[in-house]
Amino acid sequence: MNMQCMMVTTKNDLRAWASRMGLTPTTAARALGLTQPGFNAKLYGTRPIDRRTVLLAAYYEADPKNAERILTSAEQEEELVP
Repeated sequence: MNMQCMMVTTKNDLRAWASRMGLTPTTAARALGLTQPGFNAKLYGTRPIDRRTVLLAAYYEADPKNAERILTSAEQEEELVP
């Protein structure tokens, strides 16, 4: 587990975070539980980086395998809801 997480508070931080994690824009959006347009808006600075995104990015960086497992589980639960 990486204990040297950098805070994602600006669009440049978000871009650097995705690069550090080896994520494409599509996989970065998914990792943060965002839609592609929502992620792009944060990436290009048309929407602010909210606290939820800051925390999820830090969590993902600290433990990417567990974060991915939790996200996948949440997506599967959503598919079960009519």
